[in-house]
Amino acid sequence: MKFMAIFIFIAGLHVSAKANTQITLSEHNVQLQKVFQQIQLQTGYDFRYNVELLQQAGTISIDVKNVSLEKAMEQCLKDKLLSYSVVQKTIVIKPIETNSFKPVNRLSLPPSEIKGKVVDEKGVAMVGVTVSVKGGKEVAITNEKGEFRLTNTDQNATLLFTAINIEPFELNVNGRISIIVNVKTKITIVDEVIINSGYFSAKSIAIIPKVALIPRLDHNLIFLL
Repeated sequence: MKFMAIFIFIAGLHVSAKANTQITLSEHNVQLQKVFQQIQLQTGYDFRYNVELLQQAGTISIDVKNVSLEKAMEQCLKDKLLSYSVVQKTIVIKPIETNSFKPVNRLSLPPSEIKGKVVDEKGVAMVGVTVSVKGGKEVAITNEKGEFRLTNTDQNATLLFTAINIEPFELNVNGRISIIVNVKTKITIVDEVIINSGYFSAKSIAIIPKVALIPRLDHNLIFLL
């Protein structure tokens, strides 16, 4: 038991000595793989990496003397999109995660005047449609020809089209200054008693987009003379 304890103690000292080994490297324009082999010989640490990944990293030149493992690795991976971690007696090389693929914002275009026309599914001009800029203050109302005009509007703005007789609709301008907007009409039927004069009662049907009240008399009416 004492012999075993002494053996483990000596082995631990050996590992500790390896971990604290000072590293000396002098290489010029060589692959990382060759430098890692030198570090492995001097420290006893194994390396785990993807060969193709190291080849893509290119060559390095390094000249250090009596430096720690951490310092040597920092010099090896300097200006490389690589990082490392130590797992027990193994150094694992891995790529650095970057956010280089973030969506690119659209070019900022100067404000301009935007003209347009709003029509329904049949191409009929829509009157009284409210056209507003999403997140902005610009507002316009379509005239009898379905036309509208917005001034000083961002060319990347999103326009909102709303009215009682259409389905709400959004459209991104995407740099255009003249647009034709096709909207979908909305039909809502309301069936309720709205007239009660004392002489007779009637029901009305409201149909949108015609926006008209059509009285429909009950079959059983009582007229007082």
